[in-house]
Amino acid sequence: MIQSLADWIRSLAYLVLAVTFLELLVPENQLNKLVKVIIGFVISAAIIMPIVNWVRTSRDLPRFEFYQADKPDPRPIVLPSTDTISRQATRLYQATLGLEVARYLNAQGIPAQVQIQWTPEAGVTEVIARLQDEPSGLDRDHVTKLLTELLPIDGERIRIEY
Repeated sequence: MIQSLADWIRSLAYLVLAVTFLELLVPENQLNKLVKVIIGFVISAAIIMPIVNWVRTSRDLPRFEFYQADKPDPRPIVLPSTDTISRQATRLYQATLGLEVARYLNAQGIPAQVQIQWTPEAGVTEVIARLQDEPSGLDRDHVTKLLTELLPIDGERIRIEY
């Protein structure tokens, strides 16, 4: 172990000496910058590769096995139905839209949680805004007005709870 470490350090020292000599031979121009970048990569690789090899061999890490065409995959492929995908997408859209509307209300100084009912056919069908506490000087009409400006829905389908 110590001998291999000494060999590694010795090889790094030789590499740095060789690189320094090479750097002296390169003329001072744009090529010099490119050579310095490449030399930096080479020295970095010379430092990192023995460490990577040591980790790989000393840890007995499992190797990644690629799919082989001659070996069939024993796991069955189960794809969700289009109805399931549509329902999941609808729930995700409703939750995301509800969070964005709640952020908008919070930015207006109205702490709230918002639940939105939405269908692809009808769009936004109902909005339920649960205000954290009843703010003083704030009425339902103001919150309803903010929501109708933000969403394509009439005020009758907006429910505000405290």
